[in-house]
Amino acid sequence: MRAHHSLFALLVLVSVLSPMRAEDVETDTAVEAPSPDGRFAFLATHRPEQRTFDLIEKDSGKVLLRVAESEEDSNELSVNVLWAADSSRFAATEAFHNRRMNDIAVYLREGDTFRPIKLPDLPEATLPDKLGNDSEHFWHVNVMDWKTPERWLKNGSLVVEMETTLDGNDNFATATRTVVLGFDRAGTAKILKSTQEVTSHIEPGD
Repeated sequence: MRAHHSLFALLVLVSVLSPMRAEDVETDTAVEAPSPDGRFAFLATHRPEQRTFDLIEKDSGKVLLRVAESEEDSNELSVNVLWAADSSRFAATEAFHNRRMNDIAVYLREGDTFRPIKLPDLPEATLPDKLGNDSEHFWHVNVMDWKTPERWLKNGSLVVEMETTLDGNDNFATATRTVVLGFDRAGTAKILKSTQEVTSHIEPGD
């Protein structure tokens, strides 16, 4: 009988402690990328079943809007933010670890929060046929149209670089397209300029 009592007490202890241990590892949060004026920031929340990225008021922690989230039952998500110097807008780059492509979004300040701006279709970073179809030297896709917000200009325009890179051994071929996005007072976006450069290298004897 004493052994039964001890076993029962052990089971009760395990049932009490187990939820506490699970709760300890369920959620991991971090405040990231504060705005230049110190008013806003982002709350990155990592759970085993999902990751989320929210714009918040830095002092109060109040969530203003959901900027990005992974699919359910996935923790593959990373987000980078580029603020304008006056904290009036930001560009967010969303990437999933199992992909070689990413997405970009731009948000404009509106009162005490921000709203997303509809972006035009961005031109692709495209390799010429003689390089893009050269599977003998370039058989691996490194990135495809990988978008990187580089900087905000003083006139409010955003410079974005897109890269497509194929490689194989020590060979590579890269197309880099630079796009300047302009925004009017209503927040409408348009492409002001688009240029592309191509670089490549093939090892002698390949």
